[in-house]
Amino acid sequence: MHNLCPIIVPRKNVNDDEVLIVKWLKSSGDCIGTGDEIVDIETTKTLFTISAECDGFLFYKIPEQSRVKVGITIAFICEDNIMPDVLTNAESHDDLTLESNPLQPSISLKAKKLMEKHGLSEQDFPDLKIVKVSDVETKISQMQHVLLNDIEEPVQTEIYEQAYAKQFEIRLLTASTEHTIPSCVSVLIDKNAVERKIASLIPQGSTHISVGEYFTFEAARVLKHFPVLNGYYRQGIARLYSNINIGFAINIEKGLKVPVIKQADEKSLTEISSLIRDFSLKYLRDELTVEDLQGGTFTITDLSLFDVTYFIPVINNMQSAILGICSPLPQNSYFNIVLTFDHQLADGMVAAKMLKELKDVVCDQ
Repeated sequence: MHNLCPIIVPRKNVNDDEVLIVKWLKSSGDCIGTGDEIVDIETTKTLFTISAECDGFLFYKIPEQSRVKVGITIAFICEDNIMPDVLTNAESHDDLTLESNPLQPSISLKAKKLMEKHGLSEQDFPDLKIVKVSDVETKISQMQHVLLNDIEEPVQTEIYEQAYAKQFEIRLLTASTEHTIPSCVSVLIDKNAVERKIASLIPQGSTHISVGEYFTFEAARVLKHFPVLNGYYRQGIARLYSNINIGFAINIEKGLKVPVIKQADEKSLTEISSLIRDFSLKYLRDELTVEDLQGGTFTITDLSLFDVTYFIPVINNMQSAILGICSPLPQNSYFNIVLTFDHQLADGMVAAKMLKELKDVVCDQ
């Protein structure tokens, strides 16, 4: 068959290796024209539609709500109304093996779904080059046997279906922790002193500046003196970012998102405040774009509104540090700020100096 046009999943986000087939807008076998919308695809950060680049007949076997690898062919547009051999010879999409890392086993989609359901990963099959459904079922049976032998009475559970964005967040943070040696330092700061400093920086009657907005503003400037906290370490190589792009974590019952303030060290306090509020509004409206969420080099997470007096933030992927802001202690106006850093780039002394400088800047001294 000639003039066979593949429909390939594009990479919309540098951190996404998988996407979700949300809805086919045409049926397999339909005659379509150039520009016709074919399928809706969901990444962890956006929803987009793939359109036809040529005229012809559309053929596919992948069902809706399937997860597929970025870069694979999910459909074909054919000149003739005949299903191509690559689809004809496959009994179902679940039998098709996706492209994978040559150092990891090749796993069919059906086997992968079963692995995810039971909390298994590639590391559970170290001696297999190809993982089939039967292999996964055998592993599940072995796990159940071990559990039943360890528990006197069976414990009933039910499957909790996590959102795709949460599952991606887990994979992303797992990848980050696999590549970092995290450590923490913290200091106590007087909230009253911080509020006096904020009041001295903005004209009377101006828009209120929150503690989180102010720390984002000052942390971006302090980071210039501590470049090892604005980079990442991979495969024996330390890399430092040229720009300071601060990600500000938002999680208001719609899943965790981290919009990024590009070149934050060059922006004014009012610009930082305005951007954080705009991002928060876009988050609530589900309007954050891939561009809004890309390019972060350092992250700030603020739990000061939730009576959290101490927590340990998790470093984001491809970063070396994250700053957490806590609530004031019950007995006084002091609150903790916590810096989690990658010991492969920095050390406790560097982290302590960074927090000391930040404390001196934000307090009314």
